[in-house]
Formats: sequence, C-alpha cells, structure tokens
Amino acid sequence: MPLRRLARLYSLVVAIGLLPMAQTAAASQEAASALHPAALGLVRMSQETPHTIAAPNGATSVSLTLDGARVELLLEPYSLRRPSAQAVIEGPQGVRTTIDLPPSKTYRGTVRGGATGVVAATLEGGALRARIILDDGSNWYVQPIPGSATGEHAIYRGADVAESGATCAADGAPASMREPLAAPQAQ
Repeated sequence: MPLRRLARLYSLVVAIGLLPMAQTAAASQEAASALHPAALGLVRMSQETPHTIAAPNGATSVSLTLDGARVELLLEPYSLRRPSAQAVIEGPQGVRTTIDLPPSKTYRGTVRGGATGVVAATLEGGALRARIILDDGSNWYVQPIPGSATGEHAIYRGADVAESGATCAADGAPASMREPLAAPQAQ
C-alpha cells in the first residue's frame, strides 16, 4: 500500500510540473556551490558586480569594495604593444599580409576612495581582470567568476590564493629554455 501512495505522489509531482522546478533548484544549488572560494583555488574572497563607467576619452572608472572599503579604480588606456607592433598572417606560398590589430584592452591607473594605490587591468566587455597594489602594501586581484550570468567577479587578496601543491613546469626546465627569447629580426 505505501508503494502505491508513493507512485501516485510521484505521478502527481510529474503531472503538475514540480519535477522540472526541483531539477532547476538542484541546478541552482550546483551553480551556487561553484561560487565557493575553493572552486576558484581561493581560501577567501568577496563577490560583487563591479560598476563600470566609460569616459569619452577611453578612460574608465570602476567602483568596487576591497575589505569593506569602497574604492574607485581610475583606469586610463595603456597599450603594452610597441607603437610599431603589427599582426602578420602568412598565407599560401609564404605570402605575408599585414592585418589591423584589435584595439588594446589593457589599462593602468590609480585607486582612490576608502583606500589608495595603483592598478593594472584588462577590460573586455563586462569582464575585469585587475591587480591592485594598495599604499598599505596589500595586493588585491579581481577576476570574473566563470559562468556567472550576473557579471559577478571574485575579489581577493594575493594571500588568499590556496596552496595547491602544484609546481610550475618551467621550474625543472633547462636554463636555456628559461632564457627570454631574442626579438625577431626584421625581414
């Protein structure tokens, strides 16, 4: 008898559409657990959607919170490319064609507000990746949270990166492979 009641209850749940809602709730819980700091290799972090305001000259202002202090990142465009940088595509029979480089997405600037310091960043769409060094010597990082539909970013101190036990592959490489490459010669 109890098995029949359970079967009827299950049929009722499926019939009135509660099963998809239960599956959606489970998926939401899975997504929320992905936002746990450990999922990003962190011990601790805060989450927020930075507020970005673009200025006509290419400058950008980003507001966010660092350890409870509201700050503003004043970002100016700063290309890491040499002025003579080019992108070249090599086609059939070795024919080279110069193409336009996409606009630079790198910035540098200052921090003002509840804390002061300097910042280096890339900004692409709503995704901000930044390193912030405050005048008190603390290092902060900002990065988009993968899969966040709301544009949330992880904000954390450098000291909050979890120890992973992993090593850099270059640590065991021969010295000749760790040397910087020489600049290519013009042809």
